Amino acid sequence: MKGRLRSIDIPENIWEKFVLQWDEIEKMGSDEVLKYLSNKGMSQPLITEIGCGTGDFLLKLSEYYSDFSIIGIDHAYTVIQRAVKKMSEKEIKNVVLINFDASKLVEKTGEKIKFNKIFITFPDPWPKKKHHKRRLIQTQYLEELYNILDENGELIIISDHPDYQKWIYNKLVDFNKFKPILKDRIYTDDMEEYKSMYPFTESTFYKKSLVKGHTTNFYLLRKWGLIWKKRYSEHY
Repeated sequence: MKGRLRSIDIPENIWEKFVLQWDEIEKMGSDEVLKYLSNKGMSQPLITEIGCGTGDFLLKLSEYYSDFSIIGIDHAYTVIQRAVKKMSEKEIKNVVLINFDASKLVEKTGEKIKFNKIFITFPDPWPKKKHHKRRLIQTQYLEELYNILDENGELIIISDHPDYQKWIYNKLVDFNKFKPILKDRIYTDDMEEYKSMYPFTESTFYKKSLVKGHTTNFYLLRKWGLIWKKRYSEHY
């Protein structure tokens, strides 16, 4: 298939150092998963990037949140390979990766693992209407993410796809459990405003959005607060 990345060679010891073995995690209970993470040098507070791709944003997260343990998740094996390569070359100490479908995160690990921040960066928009059910941002998934955030945890979603942006906005309003971090706004499209609060890097996906002339929206939410539904009741 055009554009598909080729597999690259990663030494076994490097792979084992940076990649959590999903086939092992699947067999574990939540307590065992916590112990497994601890053995990999991971401790709470945890941050995760869902859809980490080749690791450009993970590198920025690692630097910005140097006192946090960070987990990058992506279902594509070849992009995880490239992320591992970057983490190894930069000798990153606070990042590990998982190669699996992020929609199964809560189902497989339970709710004992709590995250301080969850970043979802440029999720697949599945633009055809018949494929909308495959979109990651669904009401049930928001519920699962809400449950694995710690008391003051934050959810940050970044998207440049116009139709998916409307979908995300409407799903967040309907879910109605997160509190906007920005005053009276669920998202910002002001890059400088976002960067005053969180890290960012011009990843491949972001550069593609610029070529397409798309505006990037940053949805910034915090747990333990309600979106004022009356104010946001008008959907896109």
